[in-house]
Amino acid sequence: MAQMRVQIITAGEFNDIAQAAASEGRLLELVHGEVVEKMPTETHGKLAALIAYFLLAFIRPRGIRAHVGVEVRHEAPDDAYNSRLPDVSLRFSDAPPVSDGAVSQMPDLAVEIQSPTDRPHQMREKALYYLSKGAHMVWLVYPAARQVEICTLDADDKLVIQTVTPGGTLTAGDVLPEFELVVDELFSEL
Repeated sequence: MAQMRVQIITAGEFNDIAQAAASEGRLLELVHGEVVEKMPTETHGKLAALIAYFLLAFIRPRGIRAHVGVEVRHEAPDDAYNSRLPDVSLRFSDAPPVSDGAVSQMPDLAVEIQSPTDRPHQMREKALYYLSKGAHMVWLVYPAARQVEICTLDADDKLVIQTVTPGGTLTAGDVLPEFELVVDELFSEL
């Protein structure tokens, strides 16, 4: 039986592939040198839109200078083999949004929504990647369980997870002090 070889490429090589795919309505990520296609469901899209809405509703009236986006490509300057698309991202900046290619840093807050094929350990690996490359916080959203994991790193760079279950309140810690969202409100329209 022939073994299929996976071609490892760099983020620079990936950029043209990702742009061509986007013109066809496809979402691609580069994960450790391998091209991965994202296949979001309607539930996934609705949750991403709601999270972006709640973040914008919080930052706009407070005059917080930040970019909130859905499926915005982010690359760490020291990592040539990853080009990630968090489902929702928030990045503090006074500069205009990046209009061509990837944002050359991780978001301050990254959000990943579990797809039907994602396992919890895969979700946590994503969180650890974002945090180790400069994100300050990651929310992992689990639609079926109707819960969110708030992920940060401790002083030893170990993943710290706080689980917000139905009835609990989602917060953003030092990233967005005073941000609070009752997790049931996020899932109320599903």
